[in-house]
Amino acid sequence: MRWILPMLLLAQWSWATGNHNNYLTQKDTIIVRVTADEHKVFNHVVEAKQTLYSMARFYGLDVYQIYDYNPWLRTRVLAIHDTVIVPLDERLLVASPEVNPQEYVPVYYAVRSSDNLFRISKIYFNLDVDHIKGLNHLNSNVLSIGQLLLVGYISIQGAASVHPVNKPILVNQSIENQETAPTIATSQPLTIDESSGMPVIKPSIKEEVNKLKESFTEPQISYVHDEQRGIALWNKDIRQKTDLYAMHRNAPIGSTVEISNPMINKTVYAKIIANMPEEVYPDNVCIIVSPAVANLLGAVDAKFFVKVKYLAPQIKK
Repeated sequence: MRWILPMLLLAQWSWATGNHNNYLTQKDTIIVRVTADEHKVFNHVVEAKQTLYSMARFYGLDVYQIYDYNPWLRTRVLAIHDTVIVPLDERLLVASPEVNPQEYVPVYYAVRSSDNLFRISKIYFNLDVDHIKGLNHLNSNVLSIGQLLLVGYISIQGAASVHPVNKPILVNQSIENQETAPTIATSQPLTIDESSGMPVIKPSIKEEVNKLKESFTEPQISYVHDEQRGIALWNKDIRQKTDLYAMHRNAPIGSTVEISNPMINKTVYAKIIANMPEEVYPDNVCIIVSPAVANLLGAVDAKFFVKVKYLAPQIKK
């Protein structure tokens, strides 16, 4: 799950083993780096049964924040051994292990050529210079490029260690209601225009979800909604420009559907790009979704149970 630190200055990395409940173990070491726009991030290597939704919840983030740093997640579902860039929620960082040191993992910062001890301590981590020097047993302010400085610790319980028990973060909330997570500004993902070869700004995944939600709740036509429960499939071989899309047996092409995963109370919206071909899928399969939709719904397997609301084929008041 996390970069391991076998030797202080050698880039010889591996990762620890976890499950869907444990995203950090005592074997792990987090190494933070700073992006070009001065945001602190680290890598998480995915293990079995981990999902984008549960990863975001563990680290105290909005799932959209992880999407913004990992635009490749738009085209496929999270897989074992994928490396995901995670923005650091500094509320999780403590100066020293509390109560039981065995329940905390160290957090290091990799020194860059433009860094000095004051900048790292005060600007990046809001710590005293003497505190950083004490943690790392430094006798001077001299640093080396690539040097790993210990800057604190994170509990193996993640966000649950710092958020009140009666107010869990990102638990049992629909995707559009996840507003309690910290705001971490990111650049909008870029795509390349096939005709001009020039980069274009792509709307964030959150903006796309909100736009689809509006088209579902306030359509331009008179309508009635129908509801269906069954199995959702995601197809890794489908490639479309529209990230949040689906195929359904009855919903009109071009309309928006509401898809919910009742197991974790997650809801997302998708555009219908085609109807499912007849006699190809079992009757219990009610919808085929894109990888982006599957990720947002916390899908672990290629098949998962969903509830679907869609425009009835006979549009009426």
